[in-house]
Amino acid sequence: MKNLSLKILLSALLLSAIQSLQAQNDIAFYSLGDATPQSLSLNAAFHPNSRFYISLPVISGFHIGVNNGFSYSDLFQKVPGEDAVTVEGDKFLKNLKNRSYLNMTSNISLLQAGVTLPAVGSFSFFVNERISGGFTYPKKTFEFIWEGNGAFVDQDFVEDETRVQFNHFREFGLGFAKSFNISDRPLTAGIRLKMLQGIFNAESDKDFELNIATQQDRFFLDITTQNPEFRTAGFDVFDNGDEGSYIAGNANKGFAVDLGGTYSVNENIDVSLAINDLGSITWKEHVKNYTVTNTSITFEGLDISDLEDFGEALIDTLESKFNDETNTESYTSGISPRSFVGGSYLLGNNRLSLTLSNYFQAGRTQTGIGAAYTRKFGPIKVSGTLSKLPQQIISVGGAFSLDLGAYQMYFASDNLFGLSDLTKTQNASFRFGMNLVFGSSKEPKSKKSDVEIKI
Repeated sequence: MKNLSLKILLSALLLSAIQSLQAQNDIAFYSLGDATPQSLSLNAAFHPNSRFYISLPVISGFHIGVNNGFSYSDLFQKVPGEDAVTVEGDKFLKNLKNRSYLNMTSNISLLQAGVTLPAVGSFSFFVNERISGGFTYPKKTFEFIWEGNGAFVDQDFVEDETRVQFNHFREFGLGFAKSFNISDRPLTAGIRLKMLQGIFNAESDKDFELNIATQQDRFFLDITTQNPEFRTAGFDVFDNGDEGSYIAGNANKGFAVDLGGTYSVNENIDVSLAINDLGSITWKEHVKNYTVTNTSITFEGLDISDLEDFGEALIDTLESKFNDETNTESYTSGISPRSFVGGSYLLGNNRLSLTLSNYFQAGRTQTGIGAAYTRKFGPIKVSGTLSKLPQQIISVGGAFSLDLGAYQMYFASDNLFGLSDLTKTQNASFRFGMNLVFGSSKEPKSKKSDVEIKI
């Protein structure tokens, strides 16, 4: 039980630490279309307008952000004139939704290159370091923690909605995109095949349930658990001193695929569809599965009058009450798929678009929707967005790409105002990077694709 508690604490701390670093919607970046090589990570058909491109390690693609159910300032308030903060639990609970979640994604490009061959198609190669995580938490859990069990006398407190999922993996991939003509209208289809190298994983069982009933006469707790299983991989590598070789390569392998397409309905209307990260990782190395046998106990509290370490006393007490088991059996977990559906109307150099984004994390589906206005001014392409992301108010975002000869730079954020004060925002994200692009792969408008399908 002691190791189980430490592992759960470590995972919670890790999720909290990266909370200020991570997000998942990318509606502003999607509105740029095929402007950059990194757009391929959102739609496999968004191959950029270049004969050849190369993206340098790290500086070419960097993405961080967060979507959370509350902000730092919702829970903590600074004491005026002092270097201290207070916990505003009542205010926090009043503003918290019945079910909230923390979603995170991060992508660092290690290497990316691509080439377009006339009459053949566009090829790409990429290596990315990726982190994704999700933590679903109901309001009632915080109510129980803040208000204590006295508020739940003669009531059953049932916890069956909390979910934790965290992935850190590396992907190596090959992509291919090709344009066709269907009834004289261009269709571009793309696919990216990815080999996955798993590094760290932590996840709770989707069927976990905890039931706590408070006895009215003596306030004892009757605790019942069902399916309390927690799986981890990679976290104990630091205890063995071989973290370097493990992170470079190990037996945790997987596979995933990205699918995408764009179609020009007529001269003014385009539609697009993308489904990404369809795949999983099988975790075999440095695996620890923690299972507590389904148990019903009565917790009578602690005598802490002579104890210096309350936490240690609590762990020892729970350890004596619950029978936990640890095994190293391999397991398979998904990597949180996502999808995009887009439509745009082109009027001269002006493009109006609508994008629907779906993200599947920790057993839940979150949907965001956004509208964008995009225009190209010579070497610069600019987009402004209004988006309604899951559990957030409407956000103002923006994106741009700038081509100066062979040098390209870009930036995108779904919530520009959220970057001004991270302590007050629940949603912050941004992407930026630099690429080297050479030549143009666009065919003259009068020339049809080499492949034509009549229907």
